[in-house]
Amino acid sequence: MLRVVNLERLKKLYATFSIPQLLTEYKIGDNELIPISVDSDIALKDDEHFTPLWYYDDTEFDSRNADEWVKKDNNGVNLPVPAIVYLPTDSNKEFSKNYNWANANVIDYNSTLKMYSVVVSINDSTKVYSEIPRLQIHFKGEDPREFVKRIKYAILRREYCENIYKWSMYINNVLLDKRSKSISESLPHDAIKRILHLLLKNQKIKKMNTDKINILLRQSINIIWGFGLVKFQKIVEQINNIYQESCLSFRLELLKSISKDHHNTLKIPNFDFEQFIRKPAQSTLMDKQLFIKMREELNKRNLLELPEVYTSLCEANVEITLIKNIQLLLTDFKIYLTLDEFETAQLKNIFETFSLLKNSWIKEIAYKCYAVLVNIKTGWFDISTCKIKNYESSINKLRRLMTLITRMMEERLRLIVLNSTKAYTRLIEQPIIPMKSINDDFTWGNNLNKSPFEECAPPLFSITLSMNENGAFYSINPDKFEMVIVSLLKRMILESHEIPAIHPYVLANLTFLEKPYLTSIGLIEPEIADLQATIENSIRLAIIPIKAYCKEYNIHSHLYNINVESYVKKFFEGNPSLNRIKEEISMQIKMKLNLEKTFPENIIIGLFFINVESLKHLLIRKRIELADLIMKIHASLTTEKIEICCAEYNRMYLKLIEVPTTVEQVFEIREWINDLPNLISDQTEILKRLLKEMDMLDPFLWILEDEQLKLKYSSLIWPYKISLKVKESLENIAIYIEKFEKIQIEDELLLQENVEYLSDIILKLTIENNLSKVNEIAVEVNKNWKLIKDLQLTSQTLNQRQKLFGHTVTPFENVEHLIDEFEPYKILWQSASEFFKLQSAWMQNPLINIKKSTIEPMLNHLLNIVTKCVEQFAEVPGTLSVANEIKTQIEEYVPMVHLLNYILTQGMKQRHWDIFADITGIRIILSPTLTFKKCLALGINDHVEEIKQLSDNASKEYIIEIALNKMMDEWTGVKFQLLPYNDQDIYISTITDTEFQMLDDHILLTRQLSSSSFKGIFEEPLTKWEEDLRLSKDVINEWNEFQKTWLYLKPMFDNPDIKEQLPVENKKLSLVERIWKRIMKITLNKPWVMKTCPDKQLLDQLINGNIQLMKVQKALE
Repeated sequence: MLRVVNLERLKKLYATFSIPQLLTEYKIGDNELIPISVDSDIALKDDEHFTPLWYYDDTEFDSRNADEWVKKDNNGVNLPVPAIVYLPTDSNKEFSKNYNWANANVIDYNSTLKMYSVVVSINDSTKVYSEIPRLQIHFKGEDPREFVKRIKYAILRREYCENIYKWSMYINNVLLDKRSKSISESLPHDAIKRILHLLLKNQKIKKMNTDKINILLRQSINIIWGFGLVKFQKIVEQINNIYQESCLSFRLELLKSISKDHHNTLKIPNFDFEQFIRKPAQSTLMDKQLFIKMREELNKRNLLELPEVYTSLCEANVEITLIKNIQLLLTDFKIYLTLDEFETAQLKNIFETFSLLKNSWIKEIAYKCYAVLVNIKTGWFDISTCKIKNYESSINKLRRLMTLITRMMEERLRLIVLNSTKAYTRLIEQPIIPMKSINDDFTWGNNLNKSPFEECAPPLFSITLSMNENGAFYSINPDKFEMVIVSLLKRMILESHEIPAIHPYVLANLTFLEKPYLTSIGLIEPEIADLQATIENSIRLAIIPIKAYCKEYNIHSHLYNINVESYVKKFFEGNPSLNRIKEEISMQIKMKLNLEKTFPENIIIGLFFINVESLKHLLIRKRIELADLIMKIHASLTTEKIEICCAEYNRMYLKLIEVPTTVEQVFEIREWINDLPNLISDQTEILKRLLKEMDMLDPFLWILEDEQLKLKYSSLIWPYKISLKVKESLENIAIYIEKFEKIQIEDELLLQENVEYLSDIILKLTIENNLSKVNEIAVEVNKNWKLIKDLQLTSQTLNQRQKLFGHTVTPFENVEHLIDEFEPYKILWQSASEFFKLQSAWMQNPLINIKKSTIEPMLNHLLNIVTKCVEQFAEVPGTLSVANEIKTQIEEYVPMVHLLNYILTQGMKQRHWDIFADITGIRIILSPTLTFKKCLALGINDHVEEIKQLSDNASKEYIIEIALNKMMDEWTGVKFQLLPYNDQDIYISTITDTEFQMLDDHILLTRQLSSSSFKGIFEEPLTKWEEDLRLSKDVINEWNEFQKTWLYLKPMFDNPDIKEQLPVENKKLSLVERIWKRIMKITLNKPWVMKTCPDKQLLDQLINGNIQLMKVQKALE
């Protein structure tokens, strides 16, 4: 956490600095920073630099190296690093004169050129600059002050080096005087000897002044010994060169100081800018004491002073060498494996191999070392020692011996791990060698049978190509291979670090604080990292073609997703023609053959053996199912049509053998037989066409079912079978005609007898006047009327049959006359019966079961019918008396019906009957069993006017009651619409204009009802309801005003400045707001308008709140 805080602080600190500003503070101009071209033929000028600034960059200023700045992600792609880069303003020129610092992203580093690549966004586009030196890049994660110091140091270093270079060039070419063109002086021999003597004996010579050096140069001392001739000559030559350059430098400085015009452009370099300290040459002589001392030191360090030590090393080396050919990862597979099988086999081998190393190998080496060294009881190599401090001493030879054996073991372990890794890499890499040139957009092509890659090595993995509704896929996700294969490599390398050292086994008496382990090769070491990268890249290359191969099968996903039944059903829903069906079957069979030809059973692609057999058979089977189902349904549909034809033939046959029951059927059959040849011909044509459709399946080798085959051949027999039956049917028809002609004559005679019988019935009705048997007479009349209607139908049928037989049509007029004569009697007696039934029902049924609206209409209808009957039977005395009697009874019952209507008036309550009892003394108790007969028995028919008056009053009171209840019902579901305000515990309430208008309408209607003289018992509810409505209207008006003002003031007082300026008003607003929250809380729990608003206390609160809000608003203004 502290590190994150520190980084954030540094980030903020670095952001406060500006690179251009810091450069200005360090007096660094653009002429110092602008890059120049590197040209060997460039002309040297005094006022211009001729070497690039980045030559003199000091990497000691770097807080990170290049690899730490430019990192890679998991896919090996460089991550962009934000930086400020010194780039040309004109991006089209290689060396522009105008440069500026710009924001960019560093994307790559060239370790060979030691240059960076950056990308810059310019006008919605990007441009990449390559070969940008480090001095032109300031990473935003580094200290800008150190970066500017780095630039300043490079500028000073360039100035120094360029001056040195120009000075040396000038010395080599300048003429010192008019006599000579160059310097050829050399030191005397004795001076050279003295210089060599001083160089060998004294390293402080460089501190001497010029005078002392001149004195020494004049001295000649013979101190030369121990040098060869060649080496001596080289040293002498170097001394002469230095002497000549020193002379030239001295004279040039003198000339420059004397002459003002000559040599004025030459700058004398600062020779003290950097001093290179040379190590003094050591004497090749060694005295005898030093030699003896070194020999003793060597004896102390020598391990092979005892034969047992040499033997232990040899024995250990033999055991160590035994594992040189061991394979930690399997590389030889006889069969193709799935990824799980491969992983299991490798893990098993890793476990078994490292178990062998951890147990047998380690213990065998430890045992042999122990067996050799156990006999040494004293000295350095006593393995029975129990003093850990002595053992851990740096001069302890036993410790060094154990370390040497450990190093030998570690070297062998590193070697087998590296060899196993290389073999593992070859196992993965070799099969994909032909794929090295492919890229991510590789496409397979149309040839699915043959791989475009040559098989360089046998494949390793077996995968199965399958398909689901989303498309083709492999049994194992190809992206999983890289993870598993690399994880096995890492597992093997990590296991190699778990092998214990031999120390605890040999030195049994010592106790180690931590169990020592052998050190193997690490995952991040270059060799392993390179091999792992090779494996990863190989696997990524290997899965590119198999993914492309899999994509080629996606065009068949439509076939896979086809539901055979749905497809065929939809196909036949379009009523395809015979040719269309034939084309569809041919297409399915052709596509099936194409799948057999284009799909391989299996294919080898690099690392993978791909099994396509199951998918191939699946798609082929679907094509076969489609073709078979189409043929099956076509055969079924054709069979159904043939069955219809056969059913039609069968219907013809059944009709031919049908025994007619009426003469109409006989003549119908005879007429139908005349048209039968045409019907048979039509069916035969249809059958031929259907058989042709059925035969269309023969080229596709479709085998019909037994029932279908049987139906096919039986359909061909029907026409012949029917033709034989026609002859027989014609002979039977003649017999049937003769039979039914006799029946016709008998029916005509029977009709005349029935007419005579009914005429006698009518004569009896003319003299019938017994009203006591009205119901029995009505039943008898209905029975005879039905008989008359039957005679009418029979007469019509007989007339039609007469036409069929060719007889003279005899009109049965007496039947029609009989109907006209009998119908008035039927109407009279039915009306009389109905009147008596209604009268009984109205008198005896409970009043609650009688419908008032049907009483008078029914009675008036009966009266009209009976009145008409009186007119019709004016000349029939007996029947006329009955009609007059019924009419008289109906007219006499009319007042009773009016009285019954008064009693059944809606709104007649028990209170009205109580009033009636007070007036007349007749007490009526409303109950479910009360009847009109009981009321008459109490004598209410003597008080018709009183009941009529009470009925009128009850009707008008009922209107008021209905109106009041309707208003209350309309307000039952009306609620306030509550909307939350700014996620606070406050709501804004609204009521629609329609509901507000309804409130006004109801107030007006209630006022009208209250002014009615019939309000009576409803006076108190009407008054209470009117008060509630008016109070609700006042509350809603105050509510809306309160809400409007509060919404206006609330945002203003949310401003802290307003609160400070108007503290009293802010306090008032807070108080009002608390009251408002309390009101809204109640409203939220009880949102119904007519349950919340009729509240005088609520009205008072809203009025007081509005007063306070007005005061706050005035103060604000």
